Amino acid sequence: MEDSKDGAENEEINAVKSLEEAEEMLQEYPNLMGTKDVSEAINISVNTLFNWRREKKNLNYIRRGGNIYYMKKTIVRFLTEGTVICT
Repeated sequence: MEDSKDGAENEEINAVKSLEEAEEMLQEYPNLMGTKDVSEAINISVNTLFNWRREKKNLNYIRRGGNIYYMKKTIVRFLTEGTVICT
């Protein structure tokens, strides 16, 4: 029973380290966005982003450790690709 408790504690510690690493990356590289920020910016669900990554379509991303990041210029390009200019 102790082993499973230790395993759960280690997973929790790793999750905290991963979150801290993600926050540090976003502060160090302001041109990056996390999954939740991208989801809110382009008004699609986090699950859709997950599916796109799995299917390797629509948005390029960076995986570092267990964290996913998107470059802001990639998001801007995605949003403007379908732009129709009316004159």
